[in-house]
Amino acid sequence: MMSIQQDQWSCYKCQNLMLDNYQQAREQIDQEIKQLLKVIQNFIASILQISTSDFKVDDQAYNFIVNKQAGKKDFYYKYCLYFEICQNYINRETKQLIESLNKFLIEVQKIHPHNFIQENVNQEEKKAQKNNWQMVDKKDQQELCCCLAFNNNSTFLIAGAQSSIKLWKFAQGQLIEESLILYGHEKPVTCLVFHKNQDFFISGSEDCTLRVWRKQWVQNWISKSYKISQQEVLGVLLDEQSNQVISWSKENIIKIYLLFNKDELKQIQILIKHKSNIDCVCMDQTSKILCSSGSDKQLIIWKKNQQTECKTKNDNICRMTFLNETLVCVYWTEGIVQPFQLKDDKYVEKLELYINLNSQCDGEILFPCIYNKQQNILIMKHYKYIYIFNSNLVQCSIPIECQDYYCYGALSNDAKYLAIWDDSSKMIRIYQNPQL
Repeated sequence: MMSIQQDQWSCYKCQNLMLDNYQQAREQIDQEIKQLLKVIQNFIASILQISTSDFKVDDQAYNFIVNKQAGKKDFYYKYCLYFEICQNYINRETKQLIESLNKFLIEVQKIHPHNFIQENVNQEEKKAQKNNWQMVDKKDQQELCCCLAFNNNSTFLIAGAQSSIKLWKFAQGQLIEESLILYGHEKPVTCLVFHKNQDFFISGSEDCTLRVWRKQWVQNWISKSYKISQQEVLGVLLDEQSNQVISWSKENIIKIYLLFNKDELKQIQILIKHKSNIDCVCMDQTSKILCSSGSDKQLIIWKKNQQTECKTKNDNICRMTFLNETLVCVYWTEGIVQPFQLKDDKYVEKLELYINLNSQCDGEILFPCIYNKQQNILIMKHYKYIYIFNSNLVQCSIPIECQDYYCYGALSNDAKYLAIWDDSSKMIRIYQNPQL
């Protein structure tokens, strides 16, 4: 049985289909109306013709009536003959008109909105079942997991496990039991990112530090700690070249570090403009534009060597990402996805393109939006649902429902597998992309 969110998804998909097919449906009904108007015009012309000298009586009809009235008196015959001929003619024309009207109504019923919607709902439900992401593995993890990350070739999955990090071997959608546990942080791990190089990754924690981990040999990883904030670290990013680290915390600043010698960090820039803690940060594919949002309800767009854009919103943005040149933001309270498109070097809010995911208020900010450009897949979390979109912001699967809104996840680099942990089930679940 489909959930409320699945029903909303189906309605949303039907709306898109109706918009796509609107022009075709309108042309079809216009054609039927034109044909019906011709029939009605011919009928009116036929009736008017009766009162003119141009009206001609069908020979067969005339002979039939004459024979029928042969026994009548002349005065009765004179008045009734013409009347019955006209009556038969009108009946015949009326019958043709009624047949045309009935045919027209049948065609109209075929494209009646109810039938049109129901047909599309059935089609989309079948398509959704076909495109539904299937769970292929699950493993218990009782420790709090606020973040997960795959390495570049999806042979490892790392997961926060309270203040430690679990490193799982991963193959063909399966988590291999013998996981390695890495210790170093003193408080819960909040963010993880793998370097393009398979041999090291970066973690952030509530202990106000970043740690750079590198593999020394097969079963041994060592780390170097950097205290970067006075408050808990909330996120970390690597630029496209993987040589700059961007981090943010519950402070109102963003810090940028140069990464060198695999485990060395050197601070090179501080971005200060927010008035309170920062909730989310994202970077475009060129690594030239950085966007941030915080509890001050400010959306700030930082551009290399250009003027910064600031926008004040009515709701907090809890997560966002770039889809090529389009910035996509998810609002905390309203559950609205709002695209911003680049126009004249400014990001303009496109109100007509917004999507209402659900009316529930989200409960956390640590599950990022994930966009895989190669496979054209966008993973977007709101409340306890994980939505799968394409780059046109069209949903391409039924949302994955978690047991509560404290859920966190990661997409493999080939977009084939999605790993999710939620606090109620205390499990890591692996879902497979049906298209790959």
